[in-house]
Amino acid sequence: MKFVKIAAWLIVAILSALSFATLLSSTHYEIAGIKFEVSLFPHAQGGTELLLPPIGAVKARTHNIPVRLKAEVEGINQNRLEEALGRSRTAKDYFDQVNRDARRQILGFFLKLIALAGLGGLIGSLFFTRTWWRLITGSLAGIAAMALLALGLYLQFDGLAFAQPEFSGPLSSARWVAATIEKRSNPIDTLREDIRLAVGNLAKFANKVEAWQPVFPEKGTVRVLAVSDIHNSPAGFTLVRRVAHDFSVDFVVDTGDITDFGTPIEAGLLSQLASFNRPYLYIPGNHDSPAVVDTMRSLPQVKILDNNMEEIKGIKVYGLADPMSTSAKVKPASNKEMKKLARKVARRVGSVSGKPLIVALHDPRMSAEVVNKVPIIQVGHTHKASIEEKSKTTIVNPGTTGASGIRVLNNNHTQELSYTVSLLYIDARDKKLIAVDSIQVTGLEGEFILKRKLVKGRQKPIRQGQAVPSGAAPAGLIP
Repeated sequence: MKFVKIAAWLIVAILSALSFATLLSSTHYEIAGIKFEVSLFPHAQGGTELLLPPIGAVKARTHNIPVRLKAEVEGINQNRLEEALGRSRTAKDYFDQVNRDARRQILGFFLKLIALAGLGGLIGSLFFTRTWWRLITGSLAGIAAMALLALGLYLQFDGLAFAQPEFSGPLSSARWVAATIEKRSNPIDTLREDIRLAVGNLAKFANKVEAWQPVFPEKGTVRVLAVSDIHNSPAGFTLVRRVAHDFSVDFVVDTGDITDFGTPIEAGLLSQLASFNRPYLYIPGNHDSPAVVDTMRSLPQVKILDNNMEEIKGIKVYGLADPMSTSAKVKPASNKEMKKLARKVARRVGSVSGKPLIVALHDPRMSAEVVNKVPIIQVGHTHKASIEEKSKTTIVNPGTTGASGIRVLNNNHTQELSYTVSLLYIDARDKKLIAVDSIQVTGLEGEFILKRKLVKGRQKPIRQGQAVPSGAAPAGLIP
């Protein structure tokens, strides 16, 4: 009978130790600029699970012991990530650094679990005894059990299991991840090269600005930079800053999809806009979310347009957010809902005192009822840059300022997509659009194109390097 009682006591102590350790295992780490939450929990099928919000999870059978290691990406420390990438000449260098940091953090993680197991074993022993040496024995039993578990994980762990991963979450995202891994042996290098080339192109672009005289440079001209669909692209943000500076832009109108999935992680990346020194009007798109909108609202130079109007330099701009920006879903709204919103836009524009010069919307379907009722409509969503003149309205779609974001890593797109913005020249006195400059940078191919469209007037091409007289209205510059 005594033996049974001792066995029960030790079993309870060990179970209490393991339960205590796993329940309190959640720990936050930062590895090479990436913030993780790491935890351990019982699971019939052992393995490791890496959660990558919002594209899903990657799982691998790294061990057979019935516990699962879970690491969830929580955020990005942009400065430290840039430092880590700066120290890495290749993706292998970066992942070697990640591996070193991870090993150090994993050792600390298991030491924490062993300490928790010791406390859990002591607490479990309290159900059977109050004798101090027996309490210590129960605590040591818990420590031994957790140490054996950690040793088993260490000996069994097979990182190569991730060569045959199991994806969960949205199937389209899983297929995209798989395709990217297969087609890009070095995706980090590709992204860094893309950004490097884009910045280099913009430097060349800046050198040609002197030959690209703006229309009517006198004070009465307001320059509005139209951007859309940045989708987290660092090079896209660089393009916005550079064009805004080199063309002395008065303010920016962003018609949404500044992120890809609207997660809090992506919202944190928007902090780079904090140093932007021009008014920034932002209309949320279907890929944005309440977390993204809240982050943008916290930036002093950003104004959110959602069924309201702002006036800058005498130019009134009305905007309405995409309905999907109020949730975590990213799919476009239905045609039926868009028709209702188009009527809402028309009613609002017709009711305000002093009609807006620009109506800014993410989805072009929302503009159907105000065509020929306002001078300028700016839209996005389609990722196709265009300028369309109706009888009384010019519709400007700047395309995708972020080259469709991280999708640029996919071989199917890198040769097709470019970073694009539009620059609107407006006569502030007459409240008329004079011309639109379309600027396109193809980062991976090292090419850039500048074209000018006169809203009223004859287009006349300008050859590369040709001087443009001050006050002239050239139609295009194609290097």
